[in-house]
Amino acid sequence: MKGQKIFNRVDSLFQLVYYFSKLNILFIAYSFRGAILLGIFPAIYALMQIIMKGDIKEVSSRMRNDFYSLYKSAFSKANAVGWSLSVVGIIFYLNILAMNSGKVEYSLLNIIPFFTLLLLFITVSIWIFPLYVRTSLSLKNLFKYSLIIGVLNSHYTIVSFVMIFIVIYVSLLYPALLLFFAVSVSSYLLLNVTDKSMSILDIENLVTSTEKKQGRVE
Repeated sequence: MKGQKIFNRVDSLFQLVYYFSKLNILFIAYSFRGAILLGIFPAIYALMQIIMKGDIKEVSSRMRNDFYSLYKSAFSKANAVGWSLSVVGIIFYLNILAMNSGKVEYSLLNIIPFFTLLLLFITVSIWIFPLYVRTSLSLKNLFKYSLIIGVLNSHYTIVSFVMIFIVIYVSLLYPALLLFFAVSVSSYLLLNVTDKSMSILDIENLVTSTEKKQGRVE
């Protein structure tokens, strides 16, 4: 009996390792399929959607087909979300370079607004894909509600940021983790943390009722 329990635990561990490593490799493969620039964001969406399905044994048996189907269906919208964030991120990066080079003078008048906006950007970046995979919100509402939810649940935002930072840091120390676990594990942790504070049905009902009152559907 004791031996059987140990065997079951080892078997479950190997299934978990296989699940996350296969997801991570599919993410990398489909990112390259879209030449990275157009592939990484639909691949993130597909990976998170598969994690949302829950049942590891059932999902693993048809993971590749599901991944391709989800990747293809979200290709345009996921890229719109991802590249909107990327453009803003590049602007922040260029501003930081300008500050470091001395081209922009440091003062409270520009430092405080800059870092406030940067924190809001990080908040949106953390929450937008977990919200995207759970709802059918329009692009505008994805940005709007990811900011609202992230600010209202700032403690979960901080936890999510710290977790992602730790996974990335450890993965850089052990590069093999980048290939097999980094994105899949960090996505799994992110989805679990954000799930604790999202009331998706309420969000969609709120958006639907607002749009009806305004006499439009986005």
